[in-house]
Amino acid sequence: MVVIGSGLSGVMAALRASSQGKKVAVVRKGWGASALTGGVFEISETSLSKTKEDNPTHPYHLLDLEVLPTAFELFKKYFPLKVQGSYTENHLFLSDMGMVRRAAFAMESQFLDFRTVGRKKVLALGVHPLHSSFGNFSGDFLGGEQVTFASLPWFQETPLLPSMVAKKLDHPDEVRKLAQQIKSKFQLHPYAILLLPPVLGFDFFSDMKRELEHHLGLPVYETVATYHSVPGLRFQKALDASLHKASIPIIQGKVKNFEHQKKKITLLRVCDESSPQLNETTLEADTFVLATGKFFSGGIQKQKEFLETVFGLPLFFENEPIHNWESQKLLKKKFFKSQPLFQCGLKTDKNLIPLNEFGEMCFENVRACGTILQGFDPTHDGTRFGVQLLSGYKAGDMAV
Repeated sequence: MVVIGSGLSGVMAALRASSQGKKVAVVRKGWGASALTGGVFEISETSLSKTKEDNPTHPYHLLDLEVLPTAFELFKKYFPLKVQGSYTENHLFLSDMGMVRRAAFAMESQFLDFRTVGRKKVLALGVHPLHSSFGNFSGDFLGGEQVTFASLPWFQETPLLPSMVAKKLDHPDEVRKLAQQIKSKFQLHPYAILLLPPVLGFDFFSDMKRELEHHLGLPVYETVATYHSVPGLRFQKALDASLHKASIPIIQGKVKNFEHQKKKITLLRVCDESSPQLNETTLEADTFVLATGKFFSGGIQKQKEFLETVFGLPLFFENEPIHNWESQKLLKKKFFKSQPLFQCGLKTDKNLIPLNEFGEMCFENVRACGTILQGFDPTHDGTRFGVQLLSGYKAGDMAV
C-alpha cells in the first residue's frame, strides 16, 4: 500500500495497514497542515450524533464512530508524546490570544482544563487577549479575576520566531534564566498556576517544563497555539517518529504522474522536486491512500478550475460538483465564519473510494481520508482530529 501524505490521517492509514501485515510506504512532498495544529485535538463541538444530524454530508456518516477508542489506542501505541483528555466531553483551554478553545484532548504540557481550576489564581505571562467584535477569553467561562495577564521582558527581548524561542528553551541554562526573571518581576505566592506561551522547548519540552516547575515551585502549563505553531511542529515530528517506530519508510517527493488500467491505479512516479530528472522513484502497489489535505497542504488547488492534484479526482460541495465554480460562490462575507470553500472535497462511498458526479467509482483501489473529504471545515467545525483519526484508520482497514 502507498499512502500519499504524512499528516495524521495518512499516518493512521499507514499504521493500521502495517499492523495487519500490509507492506506500506508513505510519500510526501513536505509537511502539511498537521504541522500547524495548536496542541489540542477536537472530535465534536457538541456530540457525535448531533454533528451527524446537523450536517448530512459530514464524513462521520461514512465512519464507524464506535471504533474511535480502538483507533485512538493504535495512535497512542506509536505516538511518542503524551496526550490527555476523553472521548465523551470537551475541556476548556486558553489560547495564546486569550481565546477559549473547546477540545477533547490536548498535549500533556497544555492540558490545563479551566473547568477544573475553580477559584485558583492563574498568572498568564506573554499571553495577549484579544478584545474585538469576535470575542475574547471572556468571563462567561473564566472568572473575571481568575486570570492575571502580564507581559514578560524575556519574551520581548527575544525577537525570534516561536520555533527559535522553543529551540533556545531546550537548554536548562535558558530555562533557569527565564525562571530568575519571572521570580524577579512577580510575586508568585498568590498564584497556583503559571501559564506561558507554547514555546517551552522544542525537542525536550516535557523536561524543560519540569525544570521550570522545579525552579518556580508551582505548576506550569502552555497555552493552546495559534498558527504558526510550535506544538504543531512537535506534533508532526512525533508523527514521523510513529512511522519510524513501525518501520514504515517515508519517500520524500511529489507525485509526478501515475498509470492505470481501466479503473485501477497500477503505479506512481515520484520525483524529488530539487532534481526531478535525476531522482525519480516508481512505486507499484495494490492500494493507494490519498491523504493530501485541502488547500494549505496542496491536495486541492484552484486554477482555472478546482482540482484534486494527484489523480485529478472531481471535487464537491454538499454533493454538488464544483470543478467549474467561481471561488466567490464558495465564500461568505463574514470572514471569521466557516466558509463553504473549506468544506469542499472528495465525495466517497462508504468504503472511502472517491466517486464521480454520477456516483461511480473513479478508481477502485484508491481510498481517501482526512481533510480532503467533503462535508466539514477542519478549522471551524470542531471535528478535525476525529475525522482524521477515524478516516485514516478505516482507509488502512479497507486496504487490507
